[in-house]
Amino acid sequence: MVMTLVQNVKSGVALIDETGRFAVVNPSFMQIFGLDSELDILNINSQEWSRWEVYGEDGKLLHVDDHPVRKAVRTGKPVKDQLVAVRNPEENELTWMLISAEPVMKENGHIYRIICTYHDITERKRAEEALRKSEERFRALVTASSEVVYRVSPDWSEMRQLYGRGFLADTEIPSSSWLQEYVPPEDQPRVTAVVNEAISTKSIYQLEHRVRLADGSLGWIFSRAVPMLNANGEIVEWFGAASDITERKRAEEALRESEERLRLLGDNLPNSAVYQYIHEPDGSVRFLYFSTGIERLNGINVQDVLRDPSTLYRQVPPEYLERVFEAEALSARELSDFDMEVPMRLPDGQEKWMRLHSRPRRLHDGRKIWDGVQIDVTKQKQAEEDLNKVHYNLEKLVEERTSELEKAYISLKESEKGLAEAQRMAHIGNWEWDIVTGKAYWSEEMYRIFRCDSRESAPPYNEFLNYVHPEDRDYLDSVLKKAVKGRIHSIEYRIVLANGEERAVHMQSEVIFDGKNNPIRIKGIIQDITERKETEEALKNIETARKKEIHHRIKNNLQVISSLLDLQADKFDNPTVINYYGSAEGHEYPVL
Repeated sequence: MVMTLVQNVKSGVALIDETGRFAVVNPSFMQIFGLDSELDILNINSQEWSRWEVYGEDGKLLHVDDHPVRKAVRTGKPVKDQLVAVRNPEENELTWMLISAEPVMKENGHIYRIICTYHDITERKRAEEALRKSEERFRALVTASSEVVYRVSPDWSEMRQLYGRGFLADTEIPSSSWLQEYVPPEDQPRVTAVVNEAISTKSIYQLEHRVRLADGSLGWIFSRAVPMLNANGEIVEWFGAASDITERKRAEEALRESEERLRLLGDNLPNSAVYQYIHEPDGSVRFLYFSTGIERLNGINVQDVLRDPSTLYRQVPPEYLERVFEAEALSARELSDFDMEVPMRLPDGQEKWMRLHSRPRRLHDGRKIWDGVQIDVTKQKQAEEDLNKVHYNLEKLVEERTSELEKAYISLKESEKGLAEAQRMAHIGNWEWDIVTGKAYWSEEMYRIFRCDSRESAPPYNEFLNYVHPEDRDYLDSVLKKAVKGRIHSIEYRIVLANGEERAVHMQSEVIFDGKNNPIRIKGIIQDITERKETEEALKNIETARKKEIHHRIKNNLQVISSLLDLQADKFDNPTVINYYGSAEGHEYPVL
């Protein structure tokens, strides 16, 4: 019966005779030591069984006489739970076990048998080592981080440690009431739900929620924890960090209140509506906000416009709608203000004039958003039409007296056309610089522009800078360094030829990148614009003289027109025209 018990016990058991030879071993012993047959161990002296290396708890190799079994054989005294690690050289893995050896003595005091037990605690040692490393990582995280850090049990039932950094109260002793201690009751269900989801999916836990601060008040944190898995993929612990976002939340609340005030202001602006729209990556336009003024101005519902922007665009006549889209494209391209007046036909058939003014800005994701205002300018447009009728009659009177000016203007236009043709004849050379090798390439036109011998190699970058005017070198060098960051640049600068002559050139450059986004080449063009610069200066002088002459002639004509208007003023019967005419009297308007 005793042998049956020995054969079925989970721990390894061996009986050693008085000479130190293995007499009996059970199946668990065979499994622990990886033996296939009892013949591999029976009748073999434990001292001679040398293929297993035995190490002490300190990791040092034990002398054979210090092995637990040999110690009991040698001293005749029991050895209790000696911790050792054994390695089978064929597998090169350590097996940790507690070995006990109990001598059974004869009547004469000599050893009869030694009962040895072997308890495999390898998994426990691995768990202890994993816990030790976990604690080391946690201590390192605490040391390196300025945030709140914490450790939680696999099922989040216990907060093992939490360093609150003075923001939250510390947890130094494992606590199972952490949820009640840190999280307000209103937020506990949401925290629990996100925790359960993270546990079930073994994924990262992250959540923004309120917490009870160290001083007892309420604040906000952004908490994020990652599961630590063992070799079997089971969660053994969670490591987490939390950031104080109280100020950010307060700022968001202040922003919400500010936006509410802005909404109230926009809804109550007379004859106006405030709006915000965005250009999506697919090219579509979407309104993000419209004040209720749109309902008074355009007779359409705010929600309809937010849902379908064409609800508003359909009110614009096709010929104006095309201009609107062109102006929007220009505003998006240059990030410039959009400012336009367009007619709109309302659902009730009424036509109104609206001024649309908005300013674009670029979001962090590259999209562009416009903040704008729509103003009803119908009355102003009607007044302008009445005034335009008066201006039309005035223009008729002026036409006869401005023919000479028109001829002069046509002559100037012809001169400008000739100048444009001369500019198109300017020479343009192309170049390329290999950033990796430092070698450069010039086209034939480049050599002609710089008055260099085309039989010679193109100068490298440092030599090229010698051609640049000393006052422009730093500027050019700075632009090319920015170009290496991926920008296309177009600049003008001066060069100095070998004979000392200064010339003006225009350069445009572009950077070429390899598959890893590293700059490898810069290529570009250079155009000699010296004659253009000189021509532009000459035109500037001509234009100044022309403006002076035109101003002189029109001023004389306007004096004649003013006299004619004085003679016909009593014939005006439109009050608005009379009012505008009266306001205009005595004013001198700039002609150009």
